Amino acid sequence: MAAVDRRKETVNRKAEDAREFVELLEQLTEADKERIKYVMIGLKMGETVRAGLTA
Repeated sequence: MAAVDRRKETVNRKAEDAREFVELLEQLTEADKERIKYVMIGLKMGETVRAGLTA
C-alpha cells in the first residue's frame, strides 16, 4: 500500500504543478505569448543545428 500512496502523492503533486502552470499561462499577454513562441522556435532551431541536421 505504501507504493500506491506514494504514487497517489506524486500524481497529486504533478496535477497541482499543472494547475499552477495553467494559472501562469492565463496571466500572460498576447505579446508575451508571441515572444515565448519565437524563443521556443529559436531553441528548436538550435537543437537541430547541434544535431547536425542542417547546414
